[in-house]
Amino acid sequence: MRRRTPICPVRILHLRRQGGWVDMDLHPRLRRQRLTLRQRRSRHCRSGVQRRPVRHPFRGLISWLVMTTRQALSILMLLVFVGCDDSGGSDGGAVDGSSSIDAGVVCRPDERMCGGECVAVASDPSHCGACGNACGATEVCSSGSCVAGCEGTLSVCAGGCVDTASDPRNCGTCGTTCSASESCRASTCEPSVPIEPPSATCAPPIMLEDTSSPDTVVGDGAAESCTHAALEAAVGTGGVITFNCGSDPVTIDVTGAYELRTDRDTVIDGGGLVTLDGGRDDGRENRIFEFRSPDYRRTTTRVVLQRLTLENAQAPATDFTPQDTANPECAWGYKDGQGGAVRIRDGRLHVIDCVFLNNRAAPTGPDTGGGAIYALGALEVIVVGSTFRGNEGSNHGAIGLLQSDGRFFNSVFEDNRATGTGQNFGGASGCPEFNHAEQGGSGGNAGALGVDGGDVETVELCGVTFRNNRANELGTFTRTPNTHRGVTTFDYCSFENNHAGDGGGAMWMQDMELTIDHSAIIGNTSDGLGAGVRLSQGPHGSRLRIENTTIARNVATRSLGGGLVYSGEGLVRNCTFAENEAAGGEGFFGAAIVARGPESSGLRVENTVFWNNTDDHEWTPMTCMIGNPGAPTTLPGGHNVQWPRLRNGPAMNEDNPCTAGILFDDAMLAAPADNGGPTETMMPPSGSVVIGIGADCPDTDQRGMARPTAGCTAGAVEP
Repeated sequence: MRRRTPICPVRILHLRRQGGWVDMDLHPRLRRQRLTLRQRRSRHCRSGVQRRPVRHPFRGLISWLVMTTRQALSILMLLVFVGCDDSGGSDGGAVDGSSSIDAGVVCRPDERMCGGECVAVASDPSHCGACGNACGATEVCSSGSCVAGCEGTLSVCAGGCVDTASDPRNCGTCGTTCSASESCRASTCEPSVPIEPPSATCAPPIMLEDTSSPDTVVGDGAAESCTHAALEAAVGTGGVITFNCGSDPVTIDVTGAYELRTDRDTVIDGGGLVTLDGGRDDGRENRIFEFRSPDYRRTTTRVVLQRLTLENAQAPATDFTPQDTANPECAWGYKDGQGGAVRIRDGRLHVIDCVFLNNRAAPTGPDTGGGAIYALGALEVIVVGSTFRGNEGSNHGAIGLLQSDGRFFNSVFEDNRATGTGQNFGGASGCPEFNHAEQGGSGGNAGALGVDGGDVETVELCGVTFRNNRANELGTFTRTPNTHRGVTTFDYCSFENNHAGDGGGAMWMQDMELTIDHSAIIGNTSDGLGAGVRLSQGPHGSRLRIENTTIARNVATRSLGGGLVYSGEGLVRNCTFAENEAAGGEGFFGAAIVARGPESSGLRVENTVFWNNTDDHEWTPMTCMIGNPGAPTTLPGGHNVQWPRLRNGPAMNEDNPCTAGILFDDAMLAAPADNGGPTETMMPPSGSVVIGIGADCPDTDQRGMARPTAGCTAGAVEP
């Protein structure tokens, strides 16, 4: 991942250069210029307020334009806009340069001594970025900077935004922590109930293993006979392992990682009654399972975990590099600590009907992560019917795959977090070698699931739900193939109420052949570009196809593109873009789609509804920002409907059409709801203009229900 996110970015979308508009993120010579502007701006920017302007080559002209008309201000905002957000910086280290040792007291690497106490200056609202620097009552401390408070129903707790209705670390009120045997429901800590496997929306590629003739049975029928030592001995022999611990649920305290055999398949079946507890709450730092092969994408040995709960584990992490305060962009954090509950190198991992709760990988570092599972050079990781809840890591809050193929079916990722900051990028000039030369950042990507590496062949998701996950940087789901154009498919998936600090609230990918079908992307947020889907063009190019999908109520709080940000070829067919927002005020626009540059002329839109997508800037395209900001255009396609016709604001300006010849009319859509099928849809009422206007329609709608062969309804759902 090569995208930079400094502490206080100056986001320059486009620069007028030699008669054309260029993207300073992608132009190789201007990336360094953009970074220089960021560094120059960082010491004058706090809480979203620019304290001192940067000199601009057209400063005199811009000043005259700003003084003359409000529209001139809009032109300026198209050229340059300043974002001083919480998506960059550090999550630890000496933000203020203060000492971590005082009077013999040694603070943790991510803490500093303030007033005789160890505090995390990256997140402590009383000492934000520096000792004694207190944030306001409505501000939070993120990455050492005081920023505006939380969106929606989130609350400020310990300098961060949390959902106190479901957060087990802040249940009901800040600091109220539920025990390992409790869950937070409706703001109350309640005894955890068995988590049943999610409903089977899609036909999975693997089924439960037959364990009726086990090689080893752990236990003699009594709960106390099911011990760590007994399971350790069984794992040492491999084969099929089951449990006989009585008829009630049992918890085994795991006092050290079980070393799995690399020369014999191991199948461990908990029968839905066995919990393996890593003991993090008791101060232990150990994984639950480890598979150590010296090979790489070669060993065919299988590890099968089924009908087990793996909770409360923490990967040991000791190889820590503190942040360099003189060059904070350089990579820092942990080099180890991957895979809180399971770490596998090489081999094949199958997870069926399992639950992963409150596991931890290392909290910072550009390459570490995988709060529940981390796979390196594995031939395949297949997850079916499983739940991942409350896991954390620097990257990949629940699962991290490096050079490992992944297939995910009928599973839920909920309340997982990517806790690092600064992302992971190369070309950090002047930085010493970390895991590779000139490496920058300390993670924070992929709040739930991340896949990285050029050896990956298959990434497939079907019937997967991502809910309430958080990433300090990019994406709830991320993928970067690095050496070629990869392939990723989503079918019957749902992204609900996730957040990513720097963009891609639901997903961020680069160099990808991306297909999204029969899915719902609803209620996600980001501070940066693309609160819903953000697909970037890298050196190998991206291509997009979205069909029968609802993209609704996603909010880019301080940037562009509430629904989709993508510039390139592809097809959007029978989709619904509704009530998305670019909510940052003037200079933030394109609430439904942002597609920049001439390459966007190859993105075709058919049978699609754009309904009540809004921003707060009356001088720029509100629903769709297509082409170059100075001269917006339209996408090709037909049989589309857009509403409203007028932008927000007293000037009553007409909005730019998303496609040529689009019909401006009110589709009168209902709120997202269960209208049948596995994902929520927005149903048009009888008499809606969208009914029957479609052509060349898919065979089914978002729910999987048949569409008419001619005259289908525009949008994702057929009434």
